[in-house]
Amino acid sequence: MKKRDTAISSILAFAVFIAFLLMFRSIGCGWGCSACSACTATGCVKGCANSVYGRTDNDYGCSGGTQNASSGTGTSPLLNAKEELYINDYIGIIGEEDKQQFISLGNRLELSTGAQLVAVVINNPSVLGTDELWEYATRLFNDWGIGSSNSNNGLLMIVNTAQGAYSGNVCCILGTGLENVLPASELQEVIDDTMLPLMDEGRFSEAALQGYTALYEKLDNLLGG
Repeated sequence: MKKRDTAISSILAFAVFIAFLLMFRSIGCGWGCSACSACTATGCVKGCANSVYGRTDNDYGCSGGTQNASSGTGTSPLLNAKEELYINDYIGIIGEEDKQQFISLGNRLELSTGAQLVAVVINNPSVLGTDELWEYATRLFNDWGIGSSNSNNGLLMIVNTAQGAYSGNVCCILGTGLENVLPASELQEVIDDTMLPLMDEGRFSEAALQGYTALYEKLDNLLGG
């Protein structure tokens, strides 16, 4: 009888253990990190190095909802950084005067604080979905090596003008060295209040510049530039 009771107790303990694991997987990122769009739901081993914040339509990814792209971002070729690193316009919508404004702000920020703020403007239908744009932006951030390798103090802002569930979408990748400096709520504020209303009207150039300017001002103030 004692052996039977011991066996039953072991089975019950194992069942509780399995139930706990299933509950942990269902909670996922909520325990390990905040606003991790690429969480693996097993402790957030992927995605926490760089935080991404955007329009929160019940997700914590980039703006543009959860529409799936027709092809994976792993096959979407990465772009080469332009000579004017602070602004990389691949569709020709940024005028020369505005381009100089990007360059002036980016250069001023890097000289005064060491942080590197980079803007990218694309029209890529294959990265319209939340996860697709996040994954693509992360690959680009790492490929370009934005920010100091020692401080990891880079910030990448991608504006995708391709039409999908929304009139384009936007994504920010924040280096680990800035995660404790620039709160998620402030990134969210820039994207939701400054950029998305303009993007919904198709004013992508204006949205990019105003978003970049707002991010510049926040980083400059927070880092004491």
